[in-house]
Amino acid sequence: MPSSRNAALVRIGGWFALIVAAMQVAGNGLHPPIPADTDAALTLIAGTGRWPVIHVIITVSYFAFIPFVLGVAASFPAPGWPVRIGTVFVIAGAAIGAVQILTHLTLFRFVAEVYVSGEAALRSEAVLLYETFWPYSTGLEVAHLVLIFVAVGLFGVAMLRTPRYRRWIALLGLFAGGVATAGVLVGKFVVHGATGGLIFGLSLLPLIVWIVAVGIVLIRARPAPAF
Repeated sequence: MPSSRNAALVRIGGWFALIVAAMQVAGNGLHPPIPADTDAALTLIAGTGRWPVIHVIITVSYFAFIPFVLGVAASFPAPGWPVRIGTVFVIAGAAIGAVQILTHLTLFRFVAEVYVSGEAALRSEAVLLYETFWPYSTGLEVAHLVLIFVAVGLFGVAMLRTPRYRRWIALLGLFAGGVATAGVLVGKFVVHGATGGLIFGLSLLPLIVWIVAVGIVLIRARPAPAF
């Protein structure tokens, strides 16, 4: 059991785990797949009325990752290198993810609106900006997600050695981290458009289940008795 000093942090982490899971499901579930074709992509971005709401939800979910991972780290009586590295990876990934997703809310939304409503010269500039910066956004997206997914695998390794977590939760962490990593790489670099988005979305399901399971364990945690 965690010490009384860490018990509150652990339980807070548990509640934020549920918040992260709910927001990720809502945000990624509502997010439309981006077509590979520039015209179709910009038209979709400009024409999606819920675009700002989706990206606010996803952005907030990245901030929620931080108390979640701090609660997970505090739940280990003697955090080893997998926990320490995993914690850093999640915090770094969440920070990169928040910055990256905010470009969708601001830069790419603005460029798309210029494209669908502007003159020919403005449309040409919008295409240039989109095709210049979208690959960088995709690179940041893959980088921050892989950091988080690898961290899940590291936590799975640590959980195998900790009685608090049942073996199936630890193994699910290893499985979920690997599947999600493969899903984002295939969905972004191998299969594009709606199919790639579907592959990526399905690859997140084991991860969501893991986050919820860990959150329940953390919420149920009780401080060690004082003597």
